[in-house]
Amino acid sequence: METPGNALGEEIEFAAGKGTYTENEVVRASLCGSKDIDEKKRTISIKPCFATAENIKVGQRAYAVIDSVGETHAMMTIFDYEKEHGGKRVNFVSDFAMMRIEGVKSFGVFMKNMSEAVRVGDIVKVEVSKIERGGIDVIMKGKELGVVKAFCSSCRRPLVLNKDNKLFCQNCNRTEARKIASSYIEVML
Repeated sequence: METPGNALGEEIEFAAGKGTYTENEVVRASLCGSKDIDEKKRTISIKPCFATAENIKVGQRAYAVIDSVGETHAMMTIFDYEKEHGGKRVNFVSDFAMMRIEGVKSFGVFMKNMSEAVRVGDIVKVEVSKIERGGIDVIMKGKELGVVKAFCSSCRRPLVLNKDNKLFCQNCNRTEARKIASSYIEVML
């Protein structure tokens, strides 16, 4: 059983197939499942151990909590889809998603590491960019998408948005960087 981030093979030998991504010339799993090697096509894929959510669509916006942050990607749990149903928001069961660094970068903006945009525990507003069987990819490009609630990396208290549009911890007197959404929330969720 492979889990997200597991090394599956070298990019020089195999291309990344469904349910995988490439990082530093290594093909890695982007979801849980069994490794599948296609010798003819020279690809490595993941056969997912679970099905994709049926009630989420490409282009849909959602809220998520960041579970882990790697150098070039972040894994998250989507907990609330922005879907209107009879004038009321409907909450569905949680799903897991991955966001690659390319899904955050804007033209002309240099980002060395995903931790410049998000940190573990942040609540983010994202857009679904791709759905494969067993995997959801999201992006965070655009002014309205990004971190809507952040917590201090040191003391875990909520960060407030100051007048310079920077996130500040009133407990530690620290300033932290994130890719902030236009709808950053000043109160505890």
